[in-house]
Amino acid sequence: FVYLPQTALHTPIILSAALADPILGICREKKIKPWIGCTLTLIILYIIWCTTYLMAPIPLLYACIMPPLILWSEQYDIPYIDDNARMILWPMLFVWLVQFSQTL
Repeated sequence: FVYLPQTALHTPIILSAALADPILGICREKKIKPWIGCTLTLIILYIIWCTTYLMAPIPLLYACIMPPLILWSEQYDIPYIDDNARMILWPMLFVWLVQFSQTL
């Protein structure tokens, strides 16, 4: 599996991608206002990350920053990179940058 400094981060990152993408897709398909879909997705992402924070040893910073970062990565299109990949790559990049900045 892809290397992350804390193994407790694998589950919420994958779970976030697995739940956020279908919720936003259904909201777009049903022509629900975008802010409602984003709000619902953000609530679910915060539930995932706060639960992980309470049950596993991850920093509170991740529980606060990851949900908006994941939602942002789903919303904005980058050519040739699938939205599911972006929803996993951006959080991993953020974790790596935080870990790297702590080693300086």
